[in-house]
Amino acid sequence: MIVPGTTGVSAKLDLTFDQIAVDYDSIVDIQLHADENLHDYACVTINGIPTRAVNDYVGVNVRFIVSTGANYVHEFFGTVDFVEPVSSASGGLVNGSPFQTAKVHCYGNSYRMRGKTSKVWEHTTLDQMANKLAHRYGFSSSVIKPKRSIPRFVQESESDWEALVRYASVYGYKVTLNGTHLHIYDPLAAMARFRSFHRLSTADVDKVDSPGKVYKFEAMVGRTAVDGIHKDACVTVMDPSGRQYDLTTSKVRGTSGGKFTVRENHVVDSYAEGRAIIDAATRSAYDFQATVECLGVAGAYPGGVVDLTGYRSDLDGLWYVSSVKHSVHSGSFTSILEIKKFAEMPLSFTATQPYSKPPSSVISKGEWVSSRDSVACYA
Repeated sequence: MIVPGTTGVSAKLDLTFDQIAVDYDSIVDIQLHADENLHDYACVTINGIPTRAVNDYVGVNVRFIVSTGANYVHEFFGTVDFVEPVSSASGGLVNGSPFQTAKVHCYGNSYRMRGKTSKVWEHTTLDQMANKLAHRYGFSSSVIKPKRSIPRFVQESESDWEALVRYASVYGYKVTLNGTHLHIYDPLAAMARFRSFHRLSTADVDKVDSPGKVYKFEAMVGRTAVDGIHKDACVTVMDPSGRQYDLTTSKVRGTSGGKFTVRENHVVDSYAEGRAIIDAATRSAYDFQATVECLGVAGAYPGGVVDLTGYRSDLDGLWYVSSVKHSVHSGSFTSILEIKKFAEMPLSFTATQPYSKPPSSVISKGEWVSSRDSVACYA
């Protein structure tokens, strides 16, 4: 049973399965995960689930809302994918059921985009592709408009979600679908986009228990890519005058990415386009990466920003949020955030359009969809 906590940061819950409210006395644990480029995920552990309900849960629409105040709200809309009931002979009956516990696993609405298909997207920009897919599945969308397009993008035996993520990655952009809103954004513009913003502080700074008080902080300092190899990226530029030259990480940023040079499979016609590809190719090599466990910050989402204080070093300051895991268990509510930042390119305000609240989610023909058509393309 989830009960009010002693920390002063108790989570308020609003859980609904198939538009039917839940017996909160039977809920013992809730996990909500949101990661860039991945499907949203939720898991609810229930004590004494009725025997007949095991099958009944599969495929039903769910809505989970966890909050600790007006500015700290996390919403999950999706569908139950599968249920894991557990029955032990020594456990006896719980709520009259032989299943002492059951884990109900749910995925967000982007999971509907998982079917494999093949298609050739001719002269289609990223925002055009994203908005077509959003319309197909009944989602609203806000998509950054890239400065160039790929003449021919091939989607071969690939889901719509995988293809969209792959197209966005060409520019170094990230994709999320929370609720029924598709969002494609530039991580380097996260502060200007302002998807979410929270303050995190160490125990010596935050004397009282409040959202964002840091319990544990594990960091990796050093410009290392995800494969562990320091690299220079290289793109060939052929400008309108016919002049051809190579653009590398060291030329763009003044410092080498490392011992190895990796040539990107692109020929572009301007320095600006080449710079965009160089940035995209090297954005996985952050100077600082960290995992932070803190008192629950329910409003934090991938693409958001946190302001960390208390370490009195370069670790303090603005960090980009790439992953969020919220956990509500018994009397506790905690969050685990994956955060990243560059030393040479701090997050700052740009001319990017700020994130605005999308339309609400409603059920139509048995599926979660946006309550109205809404398409936003921004620079």
